[in-house]
Amino acid sequence: MFTAFTMHTHIHTHTHTHTHTHTHKCIHACNVSASGVVPDRVTWNTVMHAVANEAARGRLSGMQHGLQVLETMRATGIRPDVRTYNSLLRACTATAWGRGSESIRPRSAWVLELMRADGIEPDLITFTTILDACVGAATLGGDGGRGEAMQVLEEMQKSGLSPNVVTCNCLLSACAKAAYSHGLVMVDNGLELLQKMKVMGVAPDIISFNTLISACSYSASNPQPG
Repeated sequence: MFTAFTMHTHIHTHTHTHTHTHTHKCIHACNVSASGVVPDRVTWNTVMHAVANEAARGRLSGMQHGLQVLETMRATGIRPDVRTYNSLLRACTATAWGRGSESIRPRSAWVLELMRADGIEPDLITFTTILDACVGAATLGGDGGRGEAMQVLEEMQKSGLSPNVVTCNCLLSACAKAAYSHGLVMVDNGLELLQKMKVMGVAPDIISFNTLISACSYSASNPQPG
């Protein structure tokens, strides 16, 4: 018997072994099957997650395919939730990696506008995704995406959300990238951030310290204090 659980398992398997096209074929098969089982929000969120993964691998346009999934989801009467939009955000920003952090803000602003139009407020994962994209899009040198990341952090805090260790590690990564051109001053900024983490009650993890070590390594190319 084909049940909703069977469909979710089938879709989940395909998102890990096939492309977005294969996943859509699975959903189409479910829609037209005699079982009467149709995709629900969990199904569509799994598909959107798959689109984000494929976009991150450079296999498709995250913005184009993500919007198609969102429109099809709505057409079936399923309302997106914050998970839907967080995956859409990751899909839309994935292709901007390496193109400069300034390319992230217009894409993320577009998704945030769609979210709020649906009455959905961004959560910590939303802002951390944007932070991660800002840093990921930045190349070595410049400010490492730090300027854009700090703006996102400010917006996040205005929304009443507090950073966690993943958020802080994104900021540390920005310091590490910026250390390549700005030298030891960015290492100092990273150390200050570690102190602020403790004040906020956020415990640094191994990634925090490894990232700070990377900042020290990058600063060797520019040992000047600023």
